[in-house]
Amino acid sequence: MFEDLAALWNETLRCASEDKDPDAVDEAAFAGKRHRALSRSTVRAVYALIEGYLNGVALDTMIAGKALTAKEKGLLQEQRDGRFAPVSLRAKILKYPRIALSTGHPIYTEDHCAPLALILKLEREYRNSLDLLPKIRTRLSRIQREGGRDVEKQTH
Repeated sequence: MFEDLAALWNETLRCASEDKDPDAVDEAAFAGKRHRALSRSTVRAVYALIEGYLNGVALDTMIAGKALTAKEKGLLQEQRDGRFAPVSLRAKILKYPRIALSTGHPIYTEDHCAPLALILKLEREYRNSLDLLPKIRTRLSRIQREGGRDVEKQTH
């Protein structure tokens, strides 16, 4: 994962530093889109690397045979009642190291670790903004309940 991230980072920087012909509107527009796409991919790769590392912490904790509560074990396995229950990146950052080290409180918090606060802020802006499907499903089901009318668009 690190090699993928490094390659994306380098390509994003290379793309940003290329000289653009200001008269070539179409080429400049494409270059801008390419740079934004590479930037978004780099951001996603950063979060994949962080999440992959934290998943490794969870696995190591399970393999180490630590005495875990059922709730901790379910959290580390991302399961609830035997079903997959995804854990947010924030929860993984705050809880996985705490469980692994058997401490009563999170090792890091947004209030005491500015880089963590930044990572979580940017995640909300970039990573979660790509997750539109639940919003679309909710709106479609609301439209179906209203007999095909989009109640948000109606004006009185």
